[in-house]
Amino acid sequence: MKTAKFLILSLFLALSTTPASCFDGQTHTEIIKEALSGTLSEDNIKSVIAGANLQEQDETDNEGEAQRHFNINNMKRCCDYIQREQARIISFAGEANKDSSMCYKALFHLGMLLHTVQNFYSNTNYLNLITDNGELSSKDPYGSTSSLVDWPELFADLKSEQPQIKITVEMDKTKRTTDIELARGMALRESIRQWNYIEKLIISKYGKSSTDIVSALKNGSVKKTLD
Repeated sequence: MKTAKFLILSLFLALSTTPASCFDGQTHTEIIKEALSGTLSEDNIKSVIAGANLQEQDETDNEGEAQRHFNINNMKRCCDYIQREQARIISFAGEANKDSSMCYKALFHLGMLLHTVQNFYSNTNYLNLITDNGELSSKDPYGSTSSLVDWPELFADLKSEQPQIKITVEMDKTKRTTDIELARGMALRESIRQWNYIEKLIISKYGKSSTDIVSALKNGSVKKTLD
């Protein structure tokens, strides 16, 4: 019965028409600054923002790769991209305390990741699925108690033989969320959560070295390079 209700709700949302409200580059920058200020140094935040900004640049083809923006009706492809970026960050971070260029690369790819996960909240029907007349709902298909998406559950569902996915990308931009403030708030909280998750992964992977690595990512010197 619960599944049927979600399917009905998804169909209703697909047929409804609302103004477009996806994030622009300035919004991504503001969210990153707000999320990481007080945790990362100003210069290191700039490295994160550089990665987020690259996603908007069509000369790099990043703007044209729809999975980077939750702008393609293929949820698995978007989620695979998120997991690849997380892996790149952890890999580069391994030398962040010894090599300033690796520190930059880890932060840069963090920015690329944050751009993508922020767009999840503005470009999919997720917020519509977890709200009821503008109020957060307990009928949340992939949400935790905080109503942020439960990524591990979503990843697992997408890889299952019979996925029960309810979240879809709103390909028609006129059907995206009208509540841009709610989307921005969720994207802000998601950005904070992603940093905390990356920090936990670093601790788990690098053990005793993790303290120096995290310190470097927060306040260490960065050498701008992507070679």
